[in-house]
Amino acid sequence: MKTVDVSFEKQSATVTYDADKVRVEQMIQAINQAGFRVSLARSG
Repeated sequence: MKTVDVSFEKQSATVTYDADKVRVEQMIQAINQAGFRVSLARSG
């Protein structure tokens, strides 16, 4: 991951990552294993 901005107040996080190094599915799995829920909002 390049950057992660977390807002506990808004219950959200924005992640910037290198698609050559990690897949979205890997991040989702790690987040779920940490006990958090995931929903995606893609940025263009």
